[in-house]
Amino acid sequence: MVRAGYRVSIVAGANSYLTGTVDEKYRGRWSMVEEHDGYTIYRPWTYARMHKSFVHRAIYFLVFMCTSVWRILWMPRFDVIVGCSPPITVGVAAAIGAFVRGSRFILEVRDLWPAFPIQMGVLRNRFLVSVSLAVERVLYRRADLVVINSPGFIEHMESRGVTGARLRLNPNGVDLDTFKPVEPDANLRQQLGLDGKFVVLYIGAHGPANALHALLDSAAALLDDENIRILLIGGGKQKPELVERVRRDGLSNVMMLAPQAKDTIPAYIALADLCYASLQNISMFTTTYPNKVFDYLACGKATLTTIDGVSRRVIEDAGAGMYVPLDGRQIAEKIRWAKANTAALQAMGDRGRRAALKEWDRKSFADQFAAMVAQSLT
Repeated sequence: MVRAGYRVSIVAGANSYLTGTVDEKYRGRWSMVEEHDGYTIYRPWTYARMHKSFVHRAIYFLVFMCTSVWRILWMPRFDVIVGCSPPITVGVAAAIGAFVRGSRFILEVRDLWPAFPIQMGVLRNRFLVSVSLAVERVLYRRADLVVINSPGFIEHMESRGVTGARLRLNPNGVDLDTFKPVEPDANLRQQLGLDGKFVVLYIGAHGPANALHALLDSAAALLDDENIRILLIGGGKQKPELVERVRRDGLSNVMMLAPQAKDTIPAYIALADLCYASLQNISMFTTTYPNKVFDYLACGKATLTTIDGVSRRVIEDAGAGMYVPLDGRQIAEKIRWAKANTAALQAMGDRGRRAALKEWDRKSFADQFAAMVAQSLT
């Protein structure tokens, strides 16, 4: 957007999404303003215990909705406000801000809320379900434009009355300047004890939705092969539980690392022979495009996914990986096959990189989004 000539302001929380923690420089501050190259970030106060429980997470969402509305009301003039959901409360804050400030309102839908948490069983209270569905309907009616990042969302949107010119598809894509094939770092490989090992890598959130216990089930089935290592990088609500299971079950072939800086991720991906993506086995997740899949493609690595639907089609259409049901023994079998067929994995990775260059360049999607914003102002 900055490249297209827009003045961009971002209202964001101070919490890490993966760990829920608040950086020291933000603690005790009601509001902070950060000037960056071409854009400004406004950080209102947020509740610090977002990962403690479902109730604390709900409080965090509600508090951020209120403090972000307060921040929006005191910002310099703007012409359009984009609310990114989930959580749906961010969309509410954007809708209120747009109404009060008289601007256009674009709702960007990255996951289908509240449909996802309802189907996962996370949101079960009938009153909260009814309220959430009502909020969803209001947001879709109020939005001047609804932008989705997956074609799998189209049917859901049309069933909610979002059709025609008000509905636009704009996938996330991948930053090809950051995510690209690099030579494996021999020092990093040695530091992690991965010399001579076949490495299966998962990078991303460690929450209930990510279904990582199935990967640990496969690790248990692979303990007889001392040359296989499973490396998980990231954080999230379920991380302590997963770490404890690795210890309790003696999964010596599993290594778990804390979240790493984004610009270092390609170096970790370069260590992998096979990259892994998974989500819970629910129908709603067949509609989604996980970002990590595109990062793996761009880095030229073969991908093993348990996620059926549109993301599976991306991988298989590119010839860049394999699908396996979310079952530990079947995942283990695929990993054994991959270890015995490294030339095939290399070919898959090469095809994935070519597909990323041809179809998933984030810069082109950013330009498309800027054009959508311009259209919404006419």
